[in-house]
Amino acid sequence: MWHLNFSYFAPLFLVIAANSIYHVTSKNTASDTNPFLGLIATYSIALILSIALFLMTKTNNISYEISKIKATNFWLGLAVLSVESGWIMMYRKGWEINKASIIAICLIDLNYEPFADGRQILYNQCINWNSKR
Repeated sequence: MWHLNFSYFAPLFLVIAANSIYHVTSKNTASDTNPFLGLIATYSIALILSIALFLMTKTNNISYEISKIKATNFWLGLAVLSVESGWIMMYRKGWEINKASIIAICLIDLNYEPFADGRQILYNQCINWNSKR
């Protein structure tokens, strides 16, 4: 059953707000700037803020926290770079925000469908609004 409280929906609101800002700023990135230099600037800000947030929220010593970093963190870094580059390139080619995001999200969701059985086995998730968490 869904827990209808703020802490449950707060991450969703954060994703919606941040994603809205993300797409508008990605669309308005200067077209004469090398997209990868722009991403270096973007990731530098994200790095500084991530370090500050980590230091404010860490529960163990730093070496222990670092030891918990796994290969998935590196794969996520590659995925984030690819997603960011892809959006910037799409917008520079003239894609509109509303069409680009709807088409991309729909195709991403379709991409997951062949793995529906695996998702059910690995994560105990299924596409069903009545499913238990």
